[in-house]
Amino acid sequence: MGATICLRLLARHPDLVASLSAHEPPLFGLLAGDPTWEPALQDVQRRIRRVLELLAQDRTAQAAERFVEDVALGPGAWRQLPEEDRLIRHAPTFVEESADPSITELDLPSLADVTTPVLLTGGAASPPLYDPSSNACRRRFPRVTRHRFAEAATSRT
Repeated sequence: MGATICLRLLARHPDLVASLSAHEPPLFGLLAGDPTWEPALQDVQRRIRRVLELLAQDRTAQAAERFVEDVALGPGAWRQLPEEDRLIRHAPTFVEESADPSITELDLPSLADVTTPVLLTGGAASPPLYDPSSNACRRRFPRVTRHRFAEAATSRT
């Protein structure tokens, strides 16, 4: 969510940002209503709902594992993480973020006049929702550069 937070800061307070580099902002809400991406969006929402259901049942450790395996990093990633990095303590934050209906959106019209240089990056091997959502952002930024890292992937979504 760091990339999204930074883009929102830029939209609201461009005078505070000299330049911005944002890697794979999960702005999937920008793709809502596009029939090309609707099945993938529904799949992501289903996986997130499952994590939230586990959290509501106070099954935090299982929810954290499902988040890592099914939403963020992919199958097998949970076992590869050092125990101190397994995100269990961040469960309440995820619940709060998920309750925000605008969490995957960005006020693009507010960025129309921003002249701050922006670099949007992504991995060429990343899941398919990142590239089109970054392209939706790119069309609205006057001074945006895109870069895709060959064979890189940072998440499963």
